[in-house]
Amino acid sequence: LTATDGDPIDLEAASNTTVDLIDGVPTTQGLVVFSANEQFIMTAGANGVLTPSTAALRSISKYSASNVNPVELNGSIVFVNTVPGYTRVFSMITQGENDSPLMTDISKIVTTWIPNGIDRITVDNNNSFIALYGPNDPCIYFFRIYSEGNELLVKSWFKWELPGNVQAFAIVNDIFYVGIFHADKLKVMSGSINPSTVTYTITDSDGVQINPTMDIMA
Repeated sequence: LTATDGDPIDLEAASNTTVDLIDGVPTTQGLVVFSANEQFIMTAGANGVLTPSTAALRSISKYSASNVNPVELNGSIVFVNTVPGYTRVFSMITQGENDSPLMTDISKIVTTWIPNGIDRITVDNNNSFIALYGPNDPCIYFFRIYSEGNELLVKSWFKWELPGNVQAFAIVNDIFYVGIFHADKLKVMSGSINPSTVTYTITDSDGVQINPTMDIMA
């Protein structure tokens, strides 16, 4: 039989353990594919043309990952791992198919602070943060970075506590939308990530603008 460039690409992840591929993140170096205990990268070889004869899937790391969609935050891939009692968050920077990726436990500075039950991640690359939440928790846990060029100047964790368990969180053009269960109803709130003249705000005694819809005041 002869394989042509128009044939479907059919690959298997070779591993010493059972592998069920659950998600993938495209990068400039290839497609990073996740399983529960191992990560792979799919590349097209030296010529960069993806065909059945050039496609390859190789293991690059063996970290535990929960069944939560990984996201890309300003060049790094962020994924979570649930352990007894809390949730860990890792950052991966790929180095190609022949080198191990750079791995960082970005939640180490807040170990045990992020609880179990986190099953969703939202990313906003324009404002350089990720938001983690779960359907049985009233809090959204944020990790935000600030960099200039290749220099990382600030990284921080913080959380928002809302008046109900968070069911959904999305950001469109710096406007966030969050769905919560409150008083046995599903309610949707919105506001601006950054100070804006087109959203309802109040100003406290220190001159800080606050969006009252976070507390269902409007």
